[in-house]
Amino acid sequence: MLRKEHAISNRSASNALVRPLLWRLLALVLLVLTAQVKSDCAYGQTVLPDRLLYNPVFPDVIAASADGRYIAVGDFTGVQILDGTTYGLVKCLPIPDPYLVCGIAFSPDSKTIALCFGSYLNGVELWDTASFTLRRKFNPASTAVNSIAFSPNSKFLVAGGGSYSGTALTVWNVATGDLAHTLDSPNFQAIYSVAYASNGSFVAAAGINLSNSGEIDLISTLSGRVVRSFTAPGESCVFHVALSPDGSMLAADESSQFAPGSASQFVVRDASTGVALYQWPFALGGNGVAFSLDGSTAYGSGNGGTIQTLHGIQQPVDSSVAISLKTGVPTVLTGPTSYVAGFACSPGGKRIYLAAGSAGMMVCDAKTGAIATTIATYLDHSKCTAFMPDGAHIASGGTYTLDRNNGSPLVLWDVATGALLDSMDTFAVNGVMSVATDPTDGTVAISGTAAVQGGTVVGDVEIWNPSTSKYLKSLDMPVDTTVNAVCFNRGGSLLAAGGTGWNSNNGSYGVISIWQMPLGALIRQLNTGLQGVAQIAMSSDGKVLFAYEPKGSRLEVWNPSSGKLIRRIQTNLHWIDTLAASPDGKFVAVGGFGPNLTSSYLPDANYLEIRNAETGTTIASYTNLTFNLGCLVFTPDSSALLVGTEISYDAYDSKTGIAIGSFTGGVGGRWPQWIALSPAGNLLCLTMIGGSIGLAWNPVYDPKIRSFSITVNSLMGGRSTSGSIMLKSPAPPGGCLILVKSNDIHATTPGYVLVPAGAASAQFGIATSSVGAKTSVTITVGPPRSSASASMTLHP
Repeated sequence: MLRKEHAISNRSASNALVRPLLWRLLALVLLVLTAQVKSDCAYGQTVLPDRLLYNPVFPDVIAASADGRYIAVGDFTGVQILDGTTYGLVKCLPIPDPYLVCGIAFSPDSKTIALCFGSYLNGVELWDTASFTLRRKFNPASTAVNSIAFSPNSKFLVAGGGSYSGTALTVWNVATGDLAHTLDSPNFQAIYSVAYASNGSFVAAAGINLSNSGEIDLISTLSGRVVRSFTAPGESCVFHVALSPDGSMLAADESSQFAPGSASQFVVRDASTGVALYQWPFALGGNGVAFSLDGSTAYGSGNGGTIQTLHGIQQPVDSSVAISLKTGVPTVLTGPTSYVAGFACSPGGKRIYLAAGSAGMMVCDAKTGAIATTIATYLDHSKCTAFMPDGAHIASGGTYTLDRNNGSPLVLWDVATGALLDSMDTFAVNGVMSVATDPTDGTVAISGTAAVQGGTVVGDVEIWNPSTSKYLKSLDMPVDTTVNAVCFNRGGSLLAAGGTGWNSNNGSYGVISIWQMPLGALIRQLNTGLQGVAQIAMSSDGKVLFAYEPKGSRLEVWNPSSGKLIRRIQTNLHWIDTLAASPDGKFVAVGGFGPNLTSSYLPDANYLEIRNAETGTTIASYTNLTFNLGCLVFTPDSSALLVGTEISYDAYDSKTGIAIGSFTGGVGGRWPQWIALSPAGNLLCLTMIGGSIGLAWNPVYDPKIRSFSITVNSLMGGRSTSGSIMLKSPAPPGGCLILVKSNDIHATTPGYVLVPAGAASAQFGIATSSVGAKTSVTITVGPPRSSASASMTLHP
């Protein structure tokens, strides 16, 4: 928690600490709010929507459902579900752990998808594929889980893992989540891969044994005992294993050293004798193995040793191979220029899917190995987001993973469904730095770097119409300026942009340009006294503009209409990282590094300062010795400040600076570096380090629900009904997004319902499926603190 301190002025602006990247080490889960109650902003349990809007950007694992409906790829940002026919985005599943998703598996009946995370905190999750809701989670034997596999009848899931304290090979009941039995793994010190035989009679487990050699054990699921064991000669670890459909052969990635990336052999062995039938070398390590569904081909992926340059980074070229088990002839898969981390086969066996890292997902012809389609990730890292005026859409900007020459992306998302609606290629070649939406017509302004000409950076502000996907115009800053931030006033009549310029005489300098919109006529240019402008914020009426310098401690307050400097504010921070101004222009908050008041060993500490913008006086100062501040935003009514840190979201009263509440977590457990508020103020759009975008409820907003009812609350399973929501007062401008959830998979809801601005009610459909017995279902609607529920009964 943040601790309030008295403000201290005139401290030296030196010894700023470099921000530590602790987010990869944190495993965060959503907890219950533990805060005081202040007026009608009552705190209660905060429920985050169960999805990300953002695609995994560097897929490492992949799986395909047996019915052909879905393909799942995953990386450290989440798990992306793609349509098996169109390859379009269906759903993004957030992951609760900052480590990579180590395994994805669909059940043979295609009703369940399982994820494992290779950590102690979150072992295995089971998700329902009908609604993509989390069914249950468990942690097998309190150890890391490296690999998972379903039994042929879909009733059981085997999980393999291990640590220095021992290994775990456990079988779980999918329906109940109970531990069914434990399989013997006495020879292993770590298990890295598991696979079920097609008849369910045994499980193959691979890893490193107690003698520091690579080993594969075949273990009977009936007795739990090891049936046969193979030690890979000269190899110190087996990282991947797969069984042929008839169980007669196994494929393995056998590494010469106990480290991924070491030289390895892709080996196909006789499952009875362990004799190697086919081999293929990977000079820089293997990444995955698989059999085709008809058992005719074995696939192995790895790095062949040739080095190429991608984005200036030396990377190994893939040499993934398909080996015919009838002829023994290998076919090198063509196309990828980065490693392939995993395979999945289409139900018909005609295509194979590759998780190809920075190259995205690839679809190959199973016979020739030729790349038929590349499904590149939509973006790389999202840096900034903004809600559209209707509150139902989000615009985001960032950079691409792939080496593309057509700029950086501006993407439009649907809030209710999470669907990616459009992606527009901007001219900001080095990435979109900031995005802002015109509150009146939805026009989007972005900032970035348009070009570098003869060593000179050309700054650029672009105006786009996302409804037509058309580029409208560019508003040029001085030619030697990098544009870091843009913002509109509430009426959309003014657009401001701030950036940093350079010249040979004075070094860096800060500049702010003001345009009259929608024509884009330059009103004036403000030559600040700052060494650069890292971020700007404008009051709703456009009469007050705030700016701060990067790696500095000063703020400047301007009147953008008159071009006059109102005041300079010398903060107590040594290094400002983030800025927020209240919509009414009365308050300003800054976060970064400031004086450490409790330790003589560390000169600086994480710092938050809230000031009265009209006088420049300090309202409150907080020092936090452990966790960095990521982003700041004021609520639309200017009454509260929301602060995102590495572990929590904290709320403060704007007038007093008193902390009024805190809740921990975030979507997927990642540190937010940007927060955008919906026009109605009830929804936060969180841009996380690592590129993912998620949604969370504003903890100080509560659109109260008067009533909720279900039209027909007793019906046969398979029929449909509807729900009706009534608010106590009309929804504000931008509308109000209401969460809708079912507690049973036999009744599905749209997930979210938007009550239009000015309306006090909304309806939504409820679809049901057949049930074998009388089933009671509860539907719950509402933001977390003002929810309402209604029950319905389904009959067979």
